[in-house]
Formats: sequence, C-alpha cells, structure tokens
Amino acid sequence: MDLKTKQGVKLGFMIFSYKWKSRMYWDVLVIIFAMYNSFMIPLEVAYSGAFFSESDKAKIEILENCIDACFCLDIIISFRTSYLDANLGHEITSGKSIAYRYVKSGVFFMDLAATLPIDLIVEMILAG
Repeated sequence: MDLKTKQGVKLGFMIFSYKWKSRMYWDVLVIIFAMYNSFMIPLEVAYSGAFFSESDKAKIEILENCIDACFCLDIIISFRTSYLDANLGHEITSGKSIAYRYVKSGVFFMDLAATLPIDLIVEMILAG
C-alpha cells in the first residue's frame, strides 16, 4: 500500500503521514482515553470496587480492555507514522528511521509501560 502525501512524498508500505487528519483524530481519541483512565483508575483504587455495581463493573472492564487494545494499536501506529525532520525540512518516511526515532526518544518505553496491564501482572505474580 504505497501512498503519496499532498506534497508528493511517496509513503512506504503502511506508513502514515503525520499530517493526515485521520492521524490527528486518532491522537485526539487516545488523549480522551488517557483522560478517562486518569479519572477512573484513582476512582477504582480509592473505592476498592465498592463504587460500582457488579453489572457496571463488567461493562467497565470491557470498556477498559478496549481502551487498552487501542493503546496497543497506538504503539503500532506510532512505529509507522512519518515525522518532520526539522534540520532537513522534509517528511521522513523510512520505516527504520521512524522506528529508531520512536524508540530512541523514550516515548516508546513510556507508551509500553502505560499499556502493560500491571494489575494482571501483579495478580499473576501473587497467585504464582
């Protein structure tokens, strides 16, 4: 799937331009999910699950699993999103360059840590 941006830069296989509106909408959705988590996680911790009914807990768990899946997808998308090289003044579309920059910047590790289901990992360790 080779695509071109408006400026005629040819994008490689499954490379998304940082300028695309769809990418901007995706980023807004991820921000909304992060805000949801920043509200719900402290609420759930503070009330130890007594705040919601059992049926609500099941619905919330499904929603939160979907949000976690979106965060995982966001990591994949970030590995495939072009960026603007400020020194050269043009869009970088090389998959290797994009991945290298994403990992080197440290953002990948923050995204990964935020995406890992820490609660499930702790449960497995304590149960083991």
